[in-house]
Formats: sequence, structure tokens, C-alpha cells
Amino acid sequence: MILYSVGVIMFTIIGILTGLTIYVIYADCDLLTTKIIETNDQLVPYYVMDVAKNIPGLAGLFTAGLFSAALSSLSAILNCMTGAIYEDFK
Repeated sequence: MILYSVGVIMFTIIGILTGLTIYVIYADCDLLTTKIIETNDQLVPYYVMDVAKNIPGLAGLFTAGLFSAALSSLSAILNCMTGAIYEDFK
């Protein structure tokens, strides 16, 4: 439980620091009203693309990490649901 709590606290701090960094950089420019992005969900990918425009491969690495995390979570959820359904009909 302690290790889990430490992990949750670390991810929360990383999320807060990312949000504060984006806020500080784009405080004088509203990306939604200027139609640079369409929804608030696009803030972090736009920030990564803006920062990594001069570093080849970093934007692709970020995108690959994002997709791998999503697919890993989806895989775990599907595995759990399949096991629960199998046990129910067994």
C-alpha cells in the first residue's frame, strides 16, 4: 500500500507540474480562441510538438509511449473482463 501511494503521489506531482508548465508557457496566448487547438485534450500533445520541433524523433517517441500506455491498459481491462465472464459461465 505504501509503494502504491508513493506511485500515485509521484504521478500526481508529474501531472501537476506538466499542467503548471503548460500554463506558464501559454499564459498570454489562448490556444482555443486562436483555433490552434480544438479541445483542451490537445494541450499536452501540442506542447510536446511545440517543444520537440527541433529534436528529431522525440515527438514520435512521445506518441508511441502514449499509444503503448493506452493499449496496455486496454489489454489489462479486456483480460480482467474475460476472466470474470469465464468464471461466471463456468
